[in-house]
Amino acid sequence: MKCIKKLVALTLAAVLVLAMLTACGGTDPEAHVLEVHVLEVLNQLRTETYNQSALTRSSEADTNAQNAAAVLKNYYEGSATKDELWNSTMQMQQTLAEGCTYKGQMIFRDPDSVTKESFDNYKSTVSRIDSQYVGAATFSACGWTYTIVVVY
Repeated sequence: MKCIKKLVALTLAAVLVLAMLTACGGTDPEAHVLEVHVLEVLNQLRTETYNQSALTRSSEADTNAQNAAAVLKNYYEGSATKDELWNSTMQMQQTLAEGCTYKGQMIFRDPDSVTKESFDNYKSTVSRIDSQYVGAATFSACGWTYTIVVVY
């Protein structure tokens, strides 16, 4: 009887561990689609309007965008202060991506409806000749979906 109880306890513990690991490391497929859409519009605008090379997506730039998105989400939801947001932005500006320095960031609410005109306020960032890499992250806060794009 004691062996059966131990075996049941061990089995339940294994199931709990597997259940915890199931949720880890996944990405939201819808977020990826939104990011790809925004980056396609950005690169189309860069190549067709400004005769600049398309930006290459970088995992380092994506990580920086994800870090910024986490702070922005907390700020929008009221659990981060303006100082924390400012410090996060300053830290991102000092972080390299693939050896390149920070050039700018863009934030889009409702990223699935982004068009070339959505970038009108970001012309200086979009048209920079020395930009090479881009990262993006999508997050939800206060009932809206946002995509942040970071250019290096």
